[in-house]
Amino acid sequence: MLRKQLRNKRSIHPNWYRQRSATQAAQHLRASGLLTSHRIIASYIDVEQEFPTTIVNEAIVAHGQELMLPVITNYQAAEMRFTAWKFRTKFEINRYAIPEPIGTIQRLQLIEPDLILLPLLGFDLKGNRIGMGGGYYDRYLSKFTGNNTPRLIGLAFNNQQVESIPSEKFDIPIDCILTESGLQYFRR
Repeated sequence: MLRKQLRNKRSIHPNWYRQRSATQAAQHLRASGLLTSHRIIASYIDVEQEFPTTIVNEAIVAHGQELMLPVITNYQAAEMRFTAWKFRTKFEINRYAIPEPIGTIQRLQLIEPDLILLPLLGFDLKGNRIGMGGGYYDRYLSKFTGNNTPRLIGLAFNNQQVESIPSEKFDIPIDCILTESGLQYFRR
């Protein structure tokens, strides 16, 4: 029920608002200093009314940082990794209608990012997030511990904020949220 409500909230924005929001988010990201303090940055290609990432991804590349994109490595185990994006990267659409870099897992250069921009349906001010429900990001992030954990930034529209998101022990919270209004850090 909550996921459906959040999908509806996310989908109400007209295209002009989505593009303006992406431009504002990219400006906030550049001003934050995060592009300077993190060399390998993972993002995603937006689908299904997710927060648009083209302008944000272009800002990462223009700043000279390594841009990584997710690729599903095992559908049955809901596993994913990140691979480097290059200008010559070709994509194919996976079974969830998400563009992924083409190549067998053995041929893709799989790298661990030190900052990850995550898609989400909703977030609260404690850093809890709710995703699409597949658990891919939580499974990927569960292998990190302590100081080895990448910084996690959720990308969302302001209206995706909710009072509280129920969290399970396996849910990995985000460190901050990037919206059209700015970057907000969460206390832990």
